Amino acid sequence: MPAVYREKEITLRNNLSHSLERGKIDLNINVDVISRDVSSKIDFNTLSQYHREIRDHALEMSVSPPPQDWFSILLRLPDVMKQDTEEPDNVEWESIGKAIERAVDDVIAFRKQEGGEMLAKVLTEKLNGLAPCLLQ
Repeated sequence: MPAVYREKEITLRNNLSHSLERGKIDLNINVDVISRDVSSKIDFNTLSQYHREIRDHALEMSVSPPPQDWFSILLRLPDVMKQDTEEPDNVEWESIGKAIERAVDDVIAFRKQEGGEMLAKVLTEKLNGLAPCLLQ
């Protein structure tokens, strides 16, 4: 589930458990961002700290020469680039909710069909098994 919707996970789990009543269900939600402006910012404090530590360790270990392009190295390190926190998109979440409702309805319909067919088969087998006993 995308991080932006994690806060809705417990409610979603409870709703699914209530609707489906029995059995195990796995639900995966994947959201592909097609065209949305994603703004990233450089965390200057983290960048500076990495630079200082790498430079100091390089001097201590007598590693030379220093890199020509510090930024290409530093910008790839963890937590240097920060993405702005996304807000949940209510329209998108409503679409996801409707898709989940349709999927739940389909699961319930399938269970009813499967259960009805299975019950009919079992009853037919039992009755067919009883028929010879009745003729004796």
